[in-house]
Amino acid sequence: MTMALILVDLDNVLPDGGVTELVDDCRSVLADHRGIARKCVTSFAFNTDTAIGADLSYEALEAVARGFAEAIGADSHRVEIGLTPTMPQTADVLLARLARRAPDTGGAGSVTFAGLLSKDRDLVAALDEGFVKPKSRWMRAARGWPMNAWRADREGRSIARVAEVAGSAKGETPLGLPEFYTQPVGRAHARWAAARAVDAPPEDLSVLAQLIDEEPWLLSQVGSTKKSLRGVARLLRRGEALGPICVDDGVELRGRAERPTHVSRAEAASVGIGAARFPDERATLACRIPVEVLSHAAEVQLERRGVSVGATLQRLEFERALSSSPVNVRLWATRRGRSPALVAKIQVSSTAQPAIWWITGDRKADSERTVPAAGEWLPAEVLTRGVAYRPDGRTRSRLALRAEVEAGDRVRVENPIAAQTIGQATTIPKHGKPRPVALFAWRHVPVCEVAVEPIHLSPRAPDELTDLPIVVPT
Repeated sequence: MTMALILVDLDNVLPDGGVTELVDDCRSVLADHRGIARKCVTSFAFNTDTAIGADLSYEALEAVARGFAEAIGADSHRVEIGLTPTMPQTADVLLARLARRAPDTGGAGSVTFAGLLSKDRDLVAALDEGFVKPKSRWMRAARGWPMNAWRADREGRSIARVAEVAGSAKGETPLGLPEFYTQPVGRAHARWAAARAVDAPPEDLSVLAQLIDEEPWLLSQVGSTKKSLRGVARLLRRGEALGPICVDDGVELRGRAERPTHVSRAEAASVGIGAARFPDERATLACRIPVEVLSHAAEVQLERRGVSVGATLQRLEFERALSSSPVNVRLWATRRGRSPALVAKIQVSSTAQPAIWWITGDRKADSERTVPAAGEWLPAEVLTRGVAYRPDGRTRSRLALRAEVEAGDRVRVENPIAAQTIGQATTIPKHGKPRPVALFAWRHVPVCEVAVEPIHLSPRAPDELTDLPIVVPT
């Protein structure tokens, strides 16, 4: 059966008047393609803050999916709801995954039309690359607000959206709940786990979002994990058992042990960022600090929701790099008000969440920073790389990104950089490939090699830029 697939990033397109306005916003675009598909699947992705703040309901999202199907002339409709932690790019990454894989067979089929409701240009570009490939004979059908859309031309092939199918659950039924707080399903207990009910019956979407804020491991049952999307389908099967489970999916169960009062070493959680797994305490807890950064903390402090951001970051050293795997960052200028603003955004693949990010408060984690009125320093788009660091002690709940180079390292400038502007340079490594560097020039820098230092080390640096992975000449 031919299928229209509509992907909705509710975190940045939710109308002030409520989610139902989306149907009116998109009706004319969809009407231009009436009859292209017999079924219409609408996949929503949004974080817990959006669910709570907008008081989203299953019924309202179902009504939007029905309205999209009617507008495009489909015979049937289906809704998929992807709830994510309120963390950087989680909804974007989930939508990119849902573009090609369905949580179950009901959402699988031959896609002949794809629509995206999102203002995130990186997500648009990722889907552009995914749908319009050389020789694919797919074309752009709509560009910009309210919908970016793609479709197969008359000779084009449909794109297969493949369903994720669980294997058969094996293992024996345990005599009783083991002593753990939360635990990934192992091979020995997969059959027993499959017959268990969801640990938090998701009867109310906004209430479920509040539970996930405190217990993000619940998403392993009713959301996506790093290896599986089957929980997205399970979310709508309210009141049913978990069903067949592949043990590698990272589905976690609630045990009878109490929440730990202290924890030790941390590792990545199966649900991705927004949580950390503490294997020694057999617990997965809410955590907004990057797991790699936690390994540098002398002590991890807990609070009611999970890992305490402020108290834990306070136990980190100043200035030193706190992550060993740099992330790519793109800098560009955009018009915000009277003067251009500078935007810095962590770049990840369309299916991978960022490994580190900025933290500016106990609940504020971002993969993008905007510096108002600083765009005049950036005449052209620049690429750089950054690692996490704790900038100072004035604000305890703060994590920033600094350049991966050290003071005294030399970089190569291939094109002259004008005074008081940010330009492109590259590292001069002893081994490996050169890496991109953003260089803020005090004065005109010609084509040359120059010694640099991270901008936060310089007393001359503009305060607005010190949280960014930029270097300056020494």
